[in-house]
Amino acid sequence: QDLQSRGLSFSDEYVGRVLLLIRERITNIVDAVPFALYMFSDRTIDAEFYAKTWTPDSSDRVSAIADLCEAIPESEFTHTRVHETIQAFLASQSLKFKDVANLLRLALTGVSVGAGMMDTMDVLGKERTIERLRSIRSAGTSL
Repeated sequence: QDLQSRGLSFSDEYVGRVLLLIRERITNIVDAVPFALYMFSDRTIDAEFYAKTWTPDSSDRVSAIADLCEAIPESEFTHTRVHETIQAFLASQSLKFKDVANLLRLALTGVSVGAGMMDTMDVLGKERTIERLRSIRSAGTSL
């Protein structure tokens, strides 16, 4: 209902996947769309979260993860494959997931709270994930 009132239309399958993704973070179904609006429309960047999260290394790290995601075939763009790919990259750079977790959250959702990042990427899909990773730098300059 709330999606329709916002002029948004998604398949029942996609809405169901989003609901499964956020079910532990909401207490009432009417909270689903406001909580996870970033799953249904362009993300809105929380300026305070951006200022707190973005560092001089952020652009290179997010670009590298976007490149890795591009290399994953569409049919294999799943939680497991994305997780394995990112973890291998982080290990090669002597980094831990905590070093990029908030960057991913910022790029993908624009807000500081939400579902797990690999699950979010899986539900968003390859194209939307890459677009958001690639556009976060320019989105931040307009804040």
